Amino acid sequence: MFVGREAEYEQLQRAWESERFELAVLWGRRRVGKTVLVNKFCRGKRAIQITAYLTGIAGSLEHLSRQVSAALFPHTPITFTSLEELLAVVADYGRDERLILSIDEFPYLAQSITETMSILQMMVDNRFKDTKLMIILTGSSMGFMERQVLGHESPLYGRRTAQIHLLPFSLKETAELLPTRRVEEIIIIHSITGGIPQYIQYFAPHEGLDDLIERLFFTKDGLLFNEPTLLLMMEVRDTRTYNQILEVLARGNNQISIIADKTHISMATVSAAMANLKDLGIVTNRYPVGRKSRRAIWEFSDQLFAFWYRFVFPFTSLILSGQTAGVLAKTEKELPQFLGRSLEAIAQAYVLSSTELLITEIGRWWGPDPRAKTEEEIDLVACDREGAWIFGECKWTNTPAGETTLNTLMYRSTLVTTSSAVSFYLFSKSGFTDSLKTIAEKDERVRLVELEDLISGP
Repeated sequence: MFVGREAEYEQLQRAWESERFELAVLWGRRRVGKTVLVNKFCRGKRAIQITAYLTGIAGSLEHLSRQVSAALFPHTPITFTSLEELLAVVADYGRDERLILSIDEFPYLAQSITETMSILQMMVDNRFKDTKLMIILTGSSMGFMERQVLGHESPLYGRRTAQIHLLPFSLKETAELLPTRRVEEIIIIHSITGGIPQYIQYFAPHEGLDDLIERLFFTKDGLLFNEPTLLLMMEVRDTRTYNQILEVLARGNNQISIIADKTHISMATVSAAMANLKDLGIVTNRYPVGRKSRRAIWEFSDQLFAFWYRFVFPFTSLILSGQTAGVLAKTEKELPQFLGRSLEAIAQAYVLSSTELLITEIGRWWGPDPRAKTEEEIDLVACDREGAWIFGECKWTNTPAGETTLNTLMYRSTLVTTSSAVSFYLFSKSGFTDSLKTIAEKDERVRLVELEDLISGP
């Protein structure tokens, strides 16, 4: 089932229709749907589709030769003696005919044949530019693709004609993959999978959500039991250090100094690791909206990693031994808090799509209340350059949100701005009280958003 990716498909299609040489770079984390997108795009077109493997030079050339021979001359296969020779033959075939050469997991090819990048550079500059060849390089190694392929020091820098960073699904796209699931279940699945299409499809069967979560995450043979570890091993060397740091972060310790103290790892090592994890899209550093002077905090940007390091990784030994009753009880108890934080990110996307304001900054706010001498926090704050503000509160509870929630949000907004151009969004899993609905009907500044609205859109 192909869902979403319309803009990315159209970008590839425009490159195809140009009838000139094109070099497209497509990257994104594993399981995000790169291969599915390329397969759909290549369908019905003359294409050589190659998946690279991490082997030696001889093995790689043999594998590439088989793939190219099967596509161009199946009855008289050729074994090429070099990558340059192979690409020259492909260029000759693409001189008068539109032809796609797609290399999936390109980083593996570059590691197997160390001259790959310089050979490609030479071919682009001297042989490919006069052809109708379209090359698509895809990769899951985020660091390699962004530094070695797209970076300023890459031999291919400035030679790509299209680039696509394939991101996880939006909540609406997740819902399209799960047409039989209730809205609440869709949001839970989206939150614990990080919107990764392949993981979402694991929840498609008509099976109870709790049972599926237990089977996928909390059994030793579960498809998601050790997935983050496998992903991390592909990107970093010292996984033990990264595991320690991410486990401490998952417990809510969000500053470098605190993480260093609790892991007994130097601040320099923690800082370097967090910078690397940020490049990989696993964590991010945030400032309170409108207050860049305050110290940044670190948070997970990948929800699968956030869920796994909080609820699965610390209890690996218990899961391996089948003693999961306590682990599941803890997960059930703390999951609403986790989902509340996830709802904030979903709410941000909703606000961006529903307001006419030209938002320049959006996120959370935290800071002091001088009057009460307390630290306060607002789930969602957005502003534009003209002094207009949006404040939001997200509630993942079993009781409807009421007037108290709105009044608290209105008061906290005064800690951020004295502007009169303010509006208030309330997001609630369990809906809203009648009295709050009455207020919203009379006050155009107040907007109440239920779970169904998050999927159907504004």
